[in-house]
Amino acid sequence: MNIKTLRILVFLSLTSFFTGCSRKGSGRLAENYYKLSLDYLEGGSLQGYKQSLYYLDKAILNNSQGNYYALKATLLLRLGKEDEAEDAFKESLSKDMNSKVKADVLNNYACLLAEQDRGGEAYSLWQKLSRSKHYMTPEVALFNQGKLLILQKKYLMAKNKLLEAALYAPDYVDAHYYLAVLADRYLRDYKLAKQETDLVLYLEPSHSGARALLKIISKKDCSC
Repeated sequence: MNIKTLRILVFLSLTSFFTGCSRKGSGRLAENYYKLSLDYLEGGSLQGYKQSLYYLDKAILNNSQGNYYALKATLLLRLGKEDEAEDAFKESLSKDMNSKVKADVLNNYACLLAEQDRGGEAYSLWQKLSRSKHYMTPEVALFNQGKLLILQKKYLMAKNKLLEAALYAPDYVDAHYYLAVLADRYLRDYKLAKQETDLVLYLEPSHSGARALLKIISKKDCSC
């Protein structure tokens, strides 16, 4: 799986690692470095990620909290340093942390596993997350399962997962959009493709991908 594949998987937002995390017992110096690290996340640039990682490492030297390592792992993954990212994920998951944050970390770890062609492990983690009471966005785990199944050419199974994600979160635009793409490109179910594309454009009228897809579908004899 290449980096383009990674982009179709849903990462937890980097900022989620510090929202609501406990910092009890952390040193002031570590806290200051951590705040500097967060400042560089704004904008999402490659250079910003590198600078954020620099200050995050300084924070970890002073206080090795699990959520610090979780953020480091995802930054490393964004920077394409998979082996280092896996080490940081494992370090994070070995430490005490809020159950909800840990569930989010597991989603990002599953993204790493998928990137490393360890789809079975990734899929298993997403299955558990979709049923976990601690994971607040099960539709994301369902969506990621669906995308992985598409890559594995298991199109009917993928359809069911994307439908489940959309059913769980009816306003989840990505689930509807990729269901439309799947229906058009692989299942040749143009009626479903148009239905889902129309829904995407209802939820997000400016969605460029859906607009382009609608033009493609309109040229086909779909009896829609």
